[in-house]
Amino acid sequence: MTGWRSRSFVVLCVVLVGLVAFGPLAGCGGRGASRRPVAEEDVDPRARRQYDLIEQSHLLHEDEEVLESGERLLATTPDHPLGDAITTLMIGSAVRSGRLGRARDLALTFPDRWPGSARRDRAMLEAAEGLAAGDRRQDALRVAARLTRAQADGASRDFTLNRARGWLMELPRRQLESWARGEGPLQAEASAELIRRLREAGELEAAAAELARLERLAPDAEATHRARAAHDEEVARAAQAVPGRLGVLCPLTGRYARFGNAFLHGVRMAIDDVPLAEDRRWELAYEDTEADPVLAALGARRLCRDQGCTLLLGGLLSSTTATIALVAAQEGVSLVSPTATSERLSLLGAHVLQTNQTGPLEAGLLARLAREVLLEERFAIIRPDTPEGASMAAAFASVVTELGGEVVLEEVIDPSATDFRTQVRAVREARPEVVFAPTTVDQMILLGPQLDFYRVGALVLGPSAWNSQRLMERAGTVMERAVFAASEVAFPADWSVDFRAEWPAAEYDEETTSVGRSAYLATRLTLETLREEPALEPVAIAPRLHGALTGREATEQGPARYAATVRMVDDGAVVPFPGDLYTVAWEREQAALADSLALADSLAVADSLAVADSLGVDPRASD
Repeated sequence: MTGWRSRSFVVLCVVLVGLVAFGPLAGCGGRGASRRPVAEEDVDPRARRQYDLIEQSHLLHEDEEVLESGERLLATTPDHPLGDAITTLMIGSAVRSGRLGRARDLALTFPDRWPGSARRDRAMLEAAEGLAAGDRRQDALRVAARLTRAQADGASRDFTLNRARGWLMELPRRQLESWARGEGPLQAEASAELIRRLREAGELEAAAAELARLERLAPDAEATHRARAAHDEEVARAAQAVPGRLGVLCPLTGRYARFGNAFLHGVRMAIDDVPLAEDRRWELAYEDTEADPVLAALGARRLCRDQGCTLLLGGLLSSTTATIALVAAQEGVSLVSPTATSERLSLLGAHVLQTNQTGPLEAGLLARLAREVLLEERFAIIRPDTPEGASMAAAFASVVTELGGEVVLEEVIDPSATDFRTQVRAVREARPEVVFAPTTVDQMILLGPQLDFYRVGALVLGPSAWNSQRLMERAGTVMERAVFAASEVAFPADWSVDFRAEWPAAEYDEETTSVGRSAYLATRLTLETLREEPALEPVAIAPRLHGALTGREATEQGPARYAATVRMVDDGAVVPFPGDLYTVAWEREQAALADSLALADSLAVADSLAVADSLGVDPRASD
């Protein structure tokens, strides 16, 4: 009996151990337990039916049902033989329904819950792509880093790193630096991207220091080799560059030839007006783009590689300028674009400088004029629904608010519409003293008469685009007293005087003259900035020029200085703003302000013993 009982006990123990290890009790470890997925042919019918129901909900876009059913099933059966497939469906539904935090959490725990799953890469990359598309690149990178740790070296891991590299390129610099200073598989990639961005911004010493750090921490990483090769290529290219040699790209033949020739003429005039010191001289090389983006890219490559140009100017059109900018980035050369209108060109890199994109600068100038000189308080904005219109409106409102004014209304118009009565009536009802309208000439030809017809009765301010003879001819009668920025708002006024004195006006119409002036001013800005340091590394030129363009301060103070940067319509003609008419009043106001401040200071000093506090009196208060 004793032997039989002993053998029975042993058998019972073996059965129990087997049940714990392989049967229904195997999942009793609770949520978070993991196991390798069962082969498809070994999945029992009940588990298959459970998966099929969730898959059906997923196909019907019943995403909440997928997440709830999947969560409930995996909570009760954490070792479900199709758990990895269910989790994949849950990630897809979470991304599709905007539950990005849930998608992130599911993806980050996937490798631990389902090690060895063939679905891992697909599920985690889907989560990462969804997070990046939802502007959560930090989370996308966290998922990519976790996936990379789980992947073996090979094509799949390389693909993940390549996607992560793209997301790193889109990070703000502070976040990128954080990844470069961290640990893990993306540290080297982040550091390599930081090096590239530092070089592009002209911070060459910082780029060299970061490269040395990367080579010390990850000498064998592919990103390190890539960063070193790019650095060596930049050094070799800089050695081949010819200091003071400028490359110009514009259409000299074809449909836009008259604009391209005006552009080149303006560049040559600027070179003549800004001589180099001693026996040095500026050199000019140019290519005909024929307004073709491909020819523009090939021409840019020849100017950089064969001619050794340290700076490219031109492109004329946005399409050709974009391809030139891409080549310039590859060659480590800066590009100055005086005429391309697309605001998105700046997204191609800090090596691109658009000297004609002065909208926020103009808006701020007009806001200060209206508040500090004209002393207006209530403002309305009516703008086209475009990126440029939005950026100018935001800049205008910011300065107005900062100076104590109030924006009582902002109306947005369809740039392709012709009827703005609804928006104009709303502006009239708001009773502003000033209306800011950052529109194009064509839009103002339509909007101006409607503002006049509905008797808005406010001062109208606008951008430098209104410096147009066509606008005066078509809508000059309703533009009386309108105020707008000068075309050369970002440049010294005497440069435009020099241009008009030298420009062969008889050979060019208004449009081509405008192109020639833009080329002249941009080139002169370049030459004046670089004349003391023509051997500056090519990649550092655009950041230096950007500072020169946006950092220029007026040497004069008071209303009179606006005569050089602001224009007004007077009796159908465009004239400088009559700032001198406001000078006496402005000087009196400044004197009164200074007296009040001096009085406040004297009262504060005299009351240093806090006598006024003891009496409950504010020494700064006036009668």
